[in-house]
Amino acid sequence: MRHLFVLLALMLSGAYGADEALDLDKKHPLQIVAATAPEAAVIARRAGTILVGNFNHKGKTYLAEVPIESLQRSFLVISDFARGRWTRIAHAGVFFETPLNLPVRLYSLDNPSPVQELPGFMYSLYFAAPEGVEYDPREGMKDGAYQSTHTLKSPRELALYARACDALLKKAAEGAGKSTKDIKPSTLLYEIDFNPNENGNFARVLIEKGSAAGTSQPYNTLCKNCSHPIFAALEQVRPPSLLRKCPLLLTQLVKATPARSPILLFTRGLLRRKLAFEDHPLFQRAK
Repeated sequence: MRHLFVLLALMLSGAYGADEALDLDKKHPLQIVAATAPEAAVIARRAGTILVGNFNHKGKTYLAEVPIESLQRSFLVISDFARGRWTRIAHAGVFFETPLNLPVRLYSLDNPSPVQELPGFMYSLYFAAPEGVEYDPREGMKDGAYQSTHTLKSPRELALYARACDALLKKAAEGAGKSTKDIKPSTLLYEIDFNPNENGNFARVLIEKGSAAGTSQPYNTLCKNCSHPIFAALEQVRPPSLLRKCPLLLTQLVKATPARSPILLFTRGLLRRKLAFEDHPLFQRAK
């Protein structure tokens, strides 16, 4: 029944432009780098940090020193890349904000000094497939069609992704002969009600599980999509009380449709506030 419901929602919405938006990400899987690794030996690491390889910034990958124990805030990020009359198809991720005095530092392999410092990073899971194979949510319901890739990327890459999704929605509206004046922004941020210690644990669970999975984890539009690792990590960091648990069917339906996943934050008492992507000062200056 759950699968039929979601399949109907996908058919009604139409996945126009989905592959175009998702292909903006290079899909390099994140990888924790051990402190004993040769590339880590030349870096003067700060306390409370971890090293993560394949961090995506400006279309290139870097070795990132992430201040895992000093994360200020975390946001569930929902980006619509297709909208129908009754439903939406979206991508879910998590943005972590760092203190100004403890930025994410990026390193290239040939330079022991940081080449860039960033005020945060985005975790997200994407489908992975051979080059030239485009994403189709209906195809993603077949076993073995796609694999999963866990990624970390910079605020700039997140801003580009949000703007590309805006452009997709506008293009689709124009193609349907509709006005583009009243199109709502594609991307919204939902601040998670975690303290700094919980934010660090949340990020650590996502990064460690993503690094362990590599690209060996199957992707499925319904039961193993971009929102599932996020809510598995949320439940590990702060298990829901009996009163906060959603009925199983509702939980699975919401997870299968990332556009509706903020409902789970609300029902579990974890939604602090909602704001438009453009209203966060960090992304107003992300270049």
